[in-house]
Amino acid sequence: MKLYCSLTSPYSRKVRVVIDELGLGDQIEEVMTDRLTHRRIPRANPLSKIPALVTDHNEALPDSSLIVEYLQARARPLAQLPRGSQRWAALRRLQLAEGIMDAAVASVLEKRRPEGIIYSGFLDRQSGRIRRAVEAPVSMLPLCLCARSALSKSPPA
Repeated sequence: MKLYCSLTSPYSRKVRVVIDELGLGDQIEEVMTDRLTHRRIPRANPLSKIPALVTDHNEALPDSSLIVEYLQARARPLAQLPRGSQRWAALRRLQLAEGIMDAAVASVLEKRRPEGIIYSGFLDRQSGRIRRAVEAPVSMLPLCLCARSALSKSPPA
């Protein structure tokens, strides 16, 4: 399999972490690329976005969430999601983490525009989304933020 990815893409990092956690690194060739200049990406993803995975059957998977689901189906499963209300809390945290990534990427792309046409209202909305997600009740926070919050509140040794 070939994974078209970038070291600077949070979505690529998400897929690369899952590959490592599932022990699939020896089955996947990582092709580091820039979506703006790499000509093979449109064949792997007509949207010209990374990451994109081309399977052993030459099927192209064009989205990090789709890639993660495919990899989990191929490999030994990670820990199961809890059941009942805890499942929905875990999925809510996942969506908040995805939303934080989406807003951060959108902000970076907006800031790359020429200075005269950067839309500050758009940047303010993205910043607000990130702030509200980070300030959400602990039951809604991404797991990594919950752990960091708990560590920062622990008494000094």
